[in-house]
Amino acid sequence: MEKYIHDVKTIVESMGKKIVNIEWYDNIYTWLNWYKGKVDNFHNYKIYNGQEYVEKTRYSMQMPKLISEDWATLLYNDRTTIKVDEKQQEKIDEILDNNDFKSRFSNFIEIMMALGIGAIVEYKDKKQDPKISFIVAPMVFPLRVEHGEIVDCVFASVVNGKYYINTHEKQLNGKYKITNQYYTFSEDGLNKPVKNKLKGIIESYISDVKLFQIFKPCITNNIDIFSPFGISVYANAIDRIKACDLVYDSLRNEFVLGKKRIFLREDLVSYKPLVREDGKTINVPTFDNNDVEFYSLPSDDNSQGEQIKEINSVLRTQEHINALQSELNMLSDACGLGTDRYNFQNGNVYTNTTQVISTQSKLYKTLLKHEKEIRGSMIQMIKALLYLKNNRIYEGDITIDFDDSIVEDTSVIQKRALLELQSGVIDNVEYFVQVYKYTKEQAEEFAKEIQKRQLEKKKAMSEEEPTPEDDEAQEKTEEDNEE
Repeated sequence: MEKYIHDVKTIVESMGKKIVNIEWYDNIYTWLNWYKGKVDNFHNYKIYNGQEYVEKTRYSMQMPKLISEDWATLLYNDRTTIKVDEKQQEKIDEILDNNDFKSRFSNFIEIMMALGIGAIVEYKDKKQDPKISFIVAPMVFPLRVEHGEIVDCVFASVVNGKYYINTHEKQLNGKYKITNQYYTFSEDGLNKPVKNKLKGIIESYISDVKLFQIFKPCITNNIDIFSPFGISVYANAIDRIKACDLVYDSLRNEFVLGKKRIFLREDLVSYKPLVREDGKTINVPTFDNNDVEFYSLPSDDNSQGEQIKEINSVLRTQEHINALQSELNMLSDACGLGTDRYNFQNGNVYTNTTQVISTQSKLYKTLLKHEKEIRGSMIQMIKALLYLKNNRIYEGDITIDFDDSIVEDTSVIQKRALLELQSGVIDNVEYFVQVYKYTKEQAEEFAKEIQKRQLEKKKAMSEEEPTPEDDEAQEKTEEDNEE
């Protein structure tokens, strides 16, 4: 990773630009190692046994990965809806489906929460269809920041040994200049960036709208308050992660160190003759050498001590489980998930997903903060995609509704809204807003459509109802038939 960062920095500087806060990528590298599950200077260590240092490997619970997955599930799932104007809804649904947005965005959110930053970039493919690139750290390189917002940015990646540099720069008129370039490095020992000719790719173009969005966890960066980067959701919980792994490692070792031992005097570990079926005599050990619970100790000829001594260690299993649960509670709370998010049972960590989250809980309040941050970036993404599709700026409504079923029972909301509607506390428009999550404008339009349908239905029914003249004719016919 260090070479990758150095190479991108060298290329950007050769373009006459400078990456903001280049030292920050050390933090991303640290969080990435914890996300992978094994950190070399913690999980691989040496211990002195009185004679020499012995290399050991510590067990890992993989909690950073689980925490990131958990946040991704809470923030985006199949129940999340994206709504735009009726005329544009089919278009945006098709664009998102063609880009496999649901599954890719969920994975993107997970890595973004783990590493503190990510970006989405929109562009047109060769068929002029809108496409989405999901850019994760450390592929995001800010060039210019205004009021904490990344205005100009480079997105870098390595393709077939070449560095692909995608640059977005805001112009004075508010439009954006997007540049695509490929670079390699010279082989003359100077290691200078060499620009390659592009084939089938537009090198530079202008966009009326911003075609990238930055995503960050809604957590104040307490490591560098002036940095445009976000911090990992577990950035301030590394000590808690270490504590969990220490207790978990101790629990696993408890069964290794506490296994049954049988100590034998050396003179008992002997051989005895055994006559085989073919008549040959062989010597076999008194005890099976493969039985690792036996351990031979030197004996003194004059020793009158025990010949065989059995040791059964008492396992401190429950003490470890209690300590591990306490550490899990503190870890989940430090990551904004509350104190009762994880349970350690039967050797596994289970996520508490069955209960409805209280609106007063820490998890709910933190969830709303993250949703607000992500919603703003998603709205800008939708505007960019519709701009690429229609070749004009979209000015209509955009509504992002996250899954709130974990926060409060939606059936309770529906029943309450229906009772309020029947009692006249709210009207149809407010009912549609509460139950169907429409915007006020969408709810008013839907209410008008329902009213129009009801009027048409009444009109059709009135035309089918018999008139008084029809009733008299029917009665006369019945009398004639009787006569």
